[in-house]
Amino acid sequence: MCDRIVLAIALLELIQRVEVRYL
Repeated sequence: MCDRIVLAIALLELIQRVEVRYL
C-alpha cells in the first residue's frame, strides 16, 4: 500500500471528526 493512500484516508477521517464536532 502507498503511504499517500494511508495519509489521505487518515486526513479524511480527521476531517469527518472535525465536521461532527462543529456541526
